[in-house]
Amino acid sequence: MWKESYKLGVDSLDEQHKSLCDMVEGLIHIINSGEAAAKKQECINAIVFLKDYVGKHFSTEETYMASINYAELEKHKMLHTVLGKTVMVYEKKMVEADFSVSSIKEFIGFVTAWLTYHMAVEDLKIISHDDSDIQTKKIDSYLEGFIQSSRNVIEEMAKIQVGKVHENISNSIMETNVGTSGANVIRIIIRQFRPHKYEVVFYFDEIAAFGLIKALSSMQLDVIDELAYSTLSEIVSTINRRALLLFPVNDEGEATNIVPVPKLLDISAQIDHTSGFYYDTEIGQIAVSIKC
Repeated sequence: MWKESYKLGVDSLDEQHKSLCDMVEGLIHIINSGEAAAKKQECINAIVFLKDYVGKHFSTEETYMASINYAELEKHKMLHTVLGKTVMVYEKKMVEADFSVSSIKEFIGFVTAWLTYHMAVEDLKIISHDDSDIQTKKIDSYLEGFIQSSRNVIEEMAKIQVGKVHENISNSIMETNVGTSGANVIRIIIRQFRPHKYEVVFYFDEIAAFGLIKALSSMQLDVIDELAYSTLSEIVSTINRRALLLFPVNDEGEATNIVPVPKLLDISAQIDHTSGFYYDTEIGQIAVSIKC
């Protein structure tokens, strides 16, 4: 999971990032070995340790940012706060499910995607002193906003080159195109109501889903399960957060941090979107349809 491209050149932070990656990989190994049920207590111990270590790491990271007068310290701290709250939500779900294998997989999928994006994008801003989230030009078109945000997240987070974008395609055409490999299509929907109102569906065929997850974590999956759904959902959530930064704020000046949770769509669910796009990548096709 750790890549040299995540390296900040700050030994204390790099070592902690590597340790976090090792912890997540350890949980992934237990899950993939099929021994999660037998090693439930080991999983619980690892999750508790991971949660505590994340808190320690964030404290170290924030202290370092303060020492160099990092301009976006408060924004970065907010990202840490949001993660802490989200981990508590997952912890509650795992406790209620008695740390079932499926609940642990959901947690691992989320942490894998969140940690990868945070190291690959947000943390690298600390040493580059760049805040690419500040946009000098706002985009009125939701289609254009999602084209830009999805390309940026896929390329920056997974280091996967996005090819030509095919625009203004209806969802029915996209489902046909994404499914040409014969693989099943996973559809994840996100509905945003404030400060902007739209509905977006992301389409991943299994080949693209497996490739994307492998690029993030080196996991070689052969089935779409809770871990895969959770990883893809966090990627979708990240793309939506990036898109929100591109759109003008309404007259009331509402903040753009009201981000809904993506949901998996049942295969029988009907979609009536008439606008969208898809693009080819080295791992397969990914598509997005939009209803405003």
